[in-house]
Amino acid sequence: MIKLANPFRFLSIAALAILIAVSFSCNEDFFNEIPGDKITPESHYKTQIEVEISILGAFAVLQDAANELVVLNGLLGDLVDVTENSDMYLRGLNKHEFSPSNPYLDASGLYRVIVNVNEVLANIDTSKINDPDFTEIVYPIFVGDLIGLRSWAYFTLARLYGQVAYIPDNLPSLPEGQGPIYLSREAIFDTLVNHLDSTVLANEFLGVPRGTNIINKHALMGEIQLEKQNYDTAAYYLTKACAVYGSGYFKVDTKFKDETWREIFVNSQDKDFEVMTAVPYSRDDQQDNNIEIMTSYHLDYTIKPTQVIIDLFENQVDKRGEPRDLFRGPGVSYDTIDEGVYAINKYSLNQNSELSAAVIIYRAADIHLLLAEALNRKGQYDDALAIVNDGLKTIPYWTRTMGIRGRVYLEAREMPGTKELLEDIIMEERVMELAFEGKRWFDLMRVARARGDASYLADRVAAKFPPGSEHDEVRNRLMDMNNWYLPVK
Repeated sequence: MIKLANPFRFLSIAALAILIAVSFSCNEDFFNEIPGDKITPESHYKTQIEVEISILGAFAVLQDAANELVVLNGLLGDLVDVTENSDMYLRGLNKHEFSPSNPYLDASGLYRVIVNVNEVLANIDTSKINDPDFTEIVYPIFVGDLIGLRSWAYFTLARLYGQVAYIPDNLPSLPEGQGPIYLSREAIFDTLVNHLDSTVLANEFLGVPRGTNIINKHALMGEIQLEKQNYDTAAYYLTKACAVYGSGYFKVDTKFKDETWREIFVNSQDKDFEVMTAVPYSRDDQQDNNIEIMTSYHLDYTIKPTQVIIDLFENQVDKRGEPRDLFRGPGVSYDTIDEGVYAINKYSLNQNSELSAAVIIYRAADIHLLLAEALNRKGQYDDALAIVNDGLKTIPYWTRTMGIRGRVYLEAREMPGTKELLEDIIMEERVMELAFEGKRWFDLMRVARARGDASYLADRVAAKFPPGSEHDEVRNRLMDMNNWYLPVK
């Protein structure tokens, strides 16, 4: 079995001056910009280690986009609200009113990931030829990891904007006079399924996880298939994302049980029994995660949790009959500052390293709950509810799973009468487990689309506004599915 080193464990991103070669600013000539104006591909791609550094560099570009993605997703949904300190751009996002100058509409960070990946793919063969010690077996693994990262960026863009500017044939820049090809949400999903083919997927799991700077491609394929409403296929890949390793990995077991659940969010990039993919930040390396600045009551405090999420945590019952979700709620996902005054706390749990919390892309509980959603949609109701409660133990290596609620000692939910009511239970559990992690807006869109009911989304988002004109304006706007997508800046 092969275990590749995780570069984040041994190299500081700030120390990698080579990243200049794979990162550039976007302007009106974005797609025709030449990456690496400091170090050219010809002088860089000479060895296997330079390929590894370039892959790290492509992933590191996500630092520019990941924290903004969390804020954007939160305000578009129903779990995050603005405060009196918020500027006009945050208030606009909250009300789904988009000014062309709103910096949060800028998609260039995700497109930089795509272009940087294309540059590495275009030059990896050169490194393989130049380096006689290039390990043959890692070549398809590197290619697969790059395709996975690029596919996730496209997938995220499609869900936010409803279309993407597609750059074909692994091109790092477009030929003179040629513009990008624009693909619809549905078309890019089909394209990504073709990119994540059996060869790419087959090279994902050679031994144990290689580090959280790698996109779990089975998880990504499962999520794409869930969006496409192919529930049998989605369940297969989502199960595979967690089931391929031995009993220690991605099983939602005792490793982050009860009071240790909060430890998932302290140095998340090192918690590879739960965290599949995370974007790390480090104040020591001048890579601040600004989410903590925006959420902390003692800093800027420009966004806050809504009463929706507070009430959900407060209304839970544990296995002793005691009220409240004690292990995920107050003091963990959020803080109570004063009566009726709350602050998001999930990015402030590491007292020894401020402004350095990672943004998690994929983790085990997320995938388990997506699997529950797929199983429910395909009629496996008992299995879906088992994942929510005390764990689905019939899959090999899952016998020690505790379930999402079982892991935090909460009372089991009872089987409701309909598929939609069970889906509501699954979605509520995702709200609490994944609060403020950049998942909720995508969940609302996916479920509303699957039900063919825009009011599922519109009613929930509008509920964070008091009854009156703002509430009605937001609801009416979101009853049109075309208004769910951000305008292309």
